[in-house]
Order: sequence, then C-alpha cells, then structure tokens
Amino acid sequence: MSICLFMSSNSLRNTTFECDSLGIHYEVAETDYVVDDNLGDQDDDDDEKQGERENEEETEVKMVTKKKGRKKSVRVSKWDRNLDRLVPVGEFRLPYLPLNGKGDIVRMHTRSGGDSSSVGGSGGGSGVWVQRGKMLIKEGNRRFSTARTFLGVQGERYRWKERGTKLLMCHASKAGAEEGETQEDKEPALVIYHRHYLAGHQRSYLEICDTSVLPSLDLIVVTFLIMEKKRRDRD
Repeated sequence: MSICLFMSSNSLRNTTFECDSLGIHYEVAETDYVVDDNLGDQDDDDDEKQGERENEEETEVKMVTKKKGRKKSVRVSKWDRNLDRLVPVGEFRLPYLPLNGKGDIVRMHTRSGGDSSSVGGSGGGSGVWVQRGKMLIKEGNRRFSTARTFLGVQGERYRWKERGTKLLMCHASKAGAEEGETQEDKEPALVIYHRHYLAGHQRSYLEICDTSVLPSLDLIVVTFLIMEKKRRDRD
C-alpha cells in the first residue's frame, strides 16, 4: 500500500509534507545565514551553536559590525510527537553561482531525542556540512546524466532519476549506473513525485510506493528537495 506525503504548495523553499493518518509532518522553511569574512557562516536561529559560545555577547557585537551580507538556506524540520515540537533533520544551501562548488552544501542532523523507531529514523548525519556531490553522488561516465545516488540510514543505495516527466527514486543497482540502468528501469519505483500545476486542484505529493524506505524518510525528503530544485533550475 502506498503512502502519500501531500505538499501544501509547489514551493521547494516554503512548504510542508504531511500524511495525517500516520502522523507524519515535515516543514520546509527558508532561513537566513550571515556571510562574514572574519567569523564564517552563522545561522541566525541555530540555538545549539549559540549555547556553546563562551562569549556570546561579544560575538553578537562582531556579527552586527562585521557581517558582509545575508543569504538563504533551506531547513527541513519534522514534528516529533515525543518532544511535542519540530526538530531539524536537514538543511541545504544551493546558491545560484557557487564559487568552485563551495556554497553548494548540505547537512543532516542526528536526532537528539524522541522516538528513534519512528518514521524517518535518525536522520543519517551528524550536522556537519558536506559538499552536495559527496551526499548525492554521480555514478558512471554519462556526462549529462542527472541521476544521483545516495546511501540510506541502513546502508542501502538509492538513486534519484528522471523517467519521462517524473522524478522518482529506485534501488541503485550494484552493477553500477551504466550496467544497471536498464535493469533499474524495469523495476518498480520506490518513491515517485507527482506534481500538479493548477492551484485549487489536487495537491502535489510524494508517493512512497515501498514502505521499506521509511527508515530513511528524512534523507529522502531532503534529497528530493535538492534534486527537484536542480531539475527546475535546468527547466
């Protein structure tokens, strides 16, 4: 039986994914971060970093006087029923003109509490920023291939790819992108994105066709947003 995560809008920067029957709720929101030559990038609402500082007031003064500008990142949070609040699961920054790819980064957060057996699992990361290409890996020798592979929280290999007009996720063949692509096309998709363009009609949604992927749902939502944004940028 398929599970549908309905989106509140087609925006990839400000939207929600939800399945009321299973109590799944993700919130996607655009946030500011400060670019500072002296202090590096600093998230405005990163409470954990603020709490770790030894001299918070002095740092805040420096942020006000030396900041070079504000840019946008996209943060994904999920409702934790045990904590009774939203908890961050992932975040990414995709600047229009990244310098040497350095600004094209993503991170996943390790869940610090809540029900570890709930849908979505642990999030699959430690909160460390990594280059997008290290999480969503291009395999094979096809220069213009848009397919990307990533690892699930239990080590499974999944691949996002375009099939016709749809973006879908399938198992990544162990034979590799070149040899396994034909076999993958014959297999049913694990996740399919259904986009509806007309406002007021059926909402767009992610269809989870195989519930075995649910432990990696945090990763699936974050990587989907990145892949779909890249696809729209090409269009």
